[in-house]
Amino acid sequence: MADGFRTFLIATHDIREMESIFDRIVLLGDGKVKGAFEVEELRREGRSVESCYREVFA
Repeated sequence: MADGFRTFLIATHDIREMESIFDRIVLLGDGKVKGAFEVEELRREGRSVESCYREVFA
């Protein structure tokens, strides 16, 4: 399953526990896309998935 050709939809509020498995995230709220991010790009910027989540939903 780790061949890079799979997509999984994970709905969670426990981002810290799951963050290490994400390549890309899409944040949804009220039935709309609130943001879409490449996780490696966030890390290069010194950000985490959790911090991004907090910024989008603050």
